[in-house]
Amino acid sequence: MKALIIDDHPMFQDGLELLLKRLDPETDITKVSCLSKSESEIQGRLDLILFDIMLPNRTVEEGFSALRVLHQKMLKTPIIVVTALCERGCVSRALEAGARAYIPKSFTSEIILSAIRLVLSGGVYVPPELFDPITNVPIQRIPSAEADTKDKRLSLTRRQRDVLSLLSQGYSNKEIGLALGVAEGTIKIHVAAIFKVLSVTNRTQAVIAANRLGIITDERPAAELNT
Repeated sequence: MKALIIDDHPMFQDGLELLLKRLDPETDITKVSCLSKSESEIQGRLDLILFDIMLPNRTVEEGFSALRVLHQKMLKTPIIVVTALCERGCVSRALEAGARAYIPKSFTSEIILSAIRLVLSGGVYVPPELFDPITNVPIQRIPSAEADTKDKRLSLTRRQRDVLSLLSQGYSNKEIGLALGVAEGTIKIHVAAIFKVLSVTNRTQAVIAANRLGIITDERPAAELNT
């Protein structure tokens, strides 16, 4: 695995490096203190980026803009925001900008490690005490999701679950259509239906909701089973 850590605190860089080495001792890790020093690194293949949006000489707004640009450059690489900024609104903004997780630096090493594992396995991590991705209210105010999960799972067709699985892996509508052997217009219809079932308005929210509800699985899409 090849990872890039963008953080201006050397001690925290070293801590994240130790965590990644626990996952895979052979991990190739590059540590930089600012985005300008990371330009050469993001030209090649990366399996993971850990990014602090609060870098020196940058406002929070500039941090989110930089995250969005970084995501656009590395669409296939999961980006985890690891930051001291613990505000609920920042979580949703980070996810909308392309992050696959938002981890406060105050969290324990075990929680951070578990979140990294989740992202590397294709999931999305959101701190439950900071943010609920669907309603934007504290988790404890959400009713029990067991029945809701069952209803939403049953409301999705097999094809829609296939589309959702590929959507969660970052594929575009066109790429999903090619993978499943159907027209791009049909995929757009499926995506709209998925949004309606999950009560979301965009792809990022759909992935977060599906992960939270346990709808996304490791089951391969039906089209791939015949190849």
